[in-house]
Amino acid sequence: MEENEILIGTTPPEFMLFPIVGALIVIGCTIWHVIRSQREGERLGVGSIVWSVFITAILIFMAVWCNMQLVEAEELFWIQSVVILTATGAILTRREKVFRTLVSLDEAGPAQRTASQILRTVRDVALILVGSEMSRRALEIPWNTKIEEIAPSHVAIELTLITIVAFIAYFLCQRRAAGPAIVFTVCIGLGIVEHFIFEFRRAAILPMDILALGTAAEVGNQYTYLLYTDDIRALIYGGLALLCASFIRPSQSTGLKRFVTDLCWNLPLALVFALALSWWIAVPNYREDFGLDISYWNTEKSYKAQGFLPSFMTALNDLPIAVPENYDEERAEEVTKAYAAMADDLPGRRERRAESTKQFAQIQPSIVIVMNETFADLSRLNKLQCDYEGPQFYQHGLDDALMRGQLGMSVYGAGTCNSEFECLTGNSLAFVGTGKYPYQMFTFEEVPNLARQLSEIGYTTSAIHPNDKDNWNRRVTYEAMGFDEFYNTNNSFVDASSFHSGITDKATYEKIIEVLNSSNDPQFVFDVTMQNHGGYSTNNIPPERMTNYVFPGIDAEYTHQLNEYLSCIQASDEDLEWFIGQLRKLDRPVVLAFFGDHHPSCANVANDAYFPGEEELQHQARVYQTEYFVWANYDVAGTSEEGNVDNCGADMLGTRTLDLAGAPLEDFQSAQLAVHQRLQIISGIGYQGTDGRWHIPGTEPYLDTTYRDMSLMDFLRFGSKFVDEEEIEAATAKDATEAA
Repeated sequence: MEENEILIGTTPPEFMLFPIVGALIVIGCTIWHVIRSQREGERLGVGSIVWSVFITAILIFMAVWCNMQLVEAEELFWIQSVVILTATGAILTRREKVFRTLVSLDEAGPAQRTASQILRTVRDVALILVGSEMSRRALEIPWNTKIEEIAPSHVAIELTLITIVAFIAYFLCQRRAAGPAIVFTVCIGLGIVEHFIFEFRRAAILPMDILALGTAAEVGNQYTYLLYTDDIRALIYGGLALLCASFIRPSQSTGLKRFVTDLCWNLPLALVFALALSWWIAVPNYREDFGLDISYWNTEKSYKAQGFLPSFMTALNDLPIAVPENYDEERAEEVTKAYAAMADDLPGRRERRAESTKQFAQIQPSIVIVMNETFADLSRLNKLQCDYEGPQFYQHGLDDALMRGQLGMSVYGAGTCNSEFECLTGNSLAFVGTGKYPYQMFTFEEVPNLARQLSEIGYTTSAIHPNDKDNWNRRVTYEAMGFDEFYNTNNSFVDASSFHSGITDKATYEKIIEVLNSSNDPQFVFDVTMQNHGGYSTNNIPPERMTNYVFPGIDAEYTHQLNEYLSCIQASDEDLEWFIGQLRKLDRPVVLAFFGDHHPSCANVANDAYFPGEEELQHQARVYQTEYFVWANYDVAGTSEEGNVDNCGADMLGTRTLDLAGAPLEDFQSAQLAVHQRLQIISGIGYQGTDGRWHIPGTEPYLDTTYRDMSLMDFLRFGSKFVDEEEIEAATAKDATEAA
């Protein structure tokens, strides 16, 4: 791929003519059918025209996408697909002939009307079942390369769920085709959306993603939406599903009495199916009852093996915060105090803390935390087999850092708000639940966090994010956390410089300097940058800033994405160097913590290519670790500025920053330091021991004891605020029963 080449599909744009011709044929058949019906004096329902519009819309969509060079499909398959959809549209214009037979029976005697009702019921049930299977395939095919390997039991779960929803819609719409058609259309759209999600972040749609639609829409224009062969195949299955739905039609009997009778039958039946759906949502434990599971560190694998809806329902089961085994509030408090006491006895810590806390009380340094969007050093991926050396200032310009290393994250490719949640609260998604977005689910008025903690000792607190104030529900969350100010694009950054996906890192650093200079009071500033946000096929980086590495074993599309990403990191590295230079000159003490919120989704491609055959968890964990450092523009008492390298989790970064600065710590934070001596990182994918190996909880007895203790402390601090006492008591009673 040439430098700055735009990613386009291989289907020639002139092939847009085929779906255009197909659409014209369908329109022509519809017009001919309307004229013929009028000549013969036949009654023609509006639906006969509307159904043809559905297929015409699909064909026009294909034409538009092809014209934009966003189709990646073999030319012969493209033509075949157009022929099938055109034929489907033509058939739809003949649906009235099928209905006339049943209407003639309705108009005959009672026996014939009974036969008509039976035939109509059998027909509708069969059509809904077949349409549900077609839409199931439309849901799976765009993204699931292992659709034929899904276990029959999992297929049955998915088909059952779609069918139940289709019947609910069928009865709510008074047995009209519109109900099932809406359900089938949603399946088609969901399948294509899932394909794009996999392409952009290498992860599946989880229940909490529904609450993040607004955030997704804000950044959606940064991605290129190529339509592949499987997407087109899904459109064909979707067209067939709509064809099935089109032949559903209730009795044409009229009158108020008939309407009331139908209503009295249809609404209770809709309720019956709604209750059935409620049972499928609320009652089964999808893990225990159906053998389903989700590896949240590789949701793509889980979804492909089990199917979309079974996996989605399993994730839905996981949404409530789990009560730790044998949880008791008094016990959790005792465990917290015990670990906090252990921290005081760590080698050299008493002496170091005595010096640093004394200095902190005297100078009260400002504390700045920068969460840099998608910042990661991909040179750790075997130098990308092209001698890529990584961000140079980050690697070589921070020899005086107080601490640095790799930071364990609970998210990959997306989910920025979860990384900042862990940093600000000190709580880990390992215990809250990986498939959740706490900013969207919980209120934070009573949740301990860095902003409230520092505010209580006299700090002014500010948050910065160069995007809309409601992105990831930050406006509400930051206010609840106790931030005094929130600078965003609704009130700041007018005429700020931009790069790639948004306002530059440097612009946010300039804002930090402005805030620090605005008052002599000690400041806490939390900055969430934006410029490096995906996607990485935007082709909006100036040629002179675009890297042009060649990555062995990586195809052209991902080569472009990786180069675009590395260009962003180079720009971020330069802005970071400028920022550190400004802080060095600043006439006030500042402690800076800097970290990347997650890897880019394209990193997994390089990880798979350059580290094949590894144990899965160890392999995947590599792209769940970004970079961090803690630095100060003054000599911090009790610390060494050379060779301090130590990995930790995002949940511990705030604690580590306060500890190094000499700030007061809560018992929970001191306990984290003690736990760190055994569990180097705790995150949503598992935990890492001090030997560097990753483990899934429940597989390493010695370390599991510490992990369970940490779960008690974490739940006491966060989860207990959002789980009812009755649920806690029920969980505790269940644990006691199982133990007995």
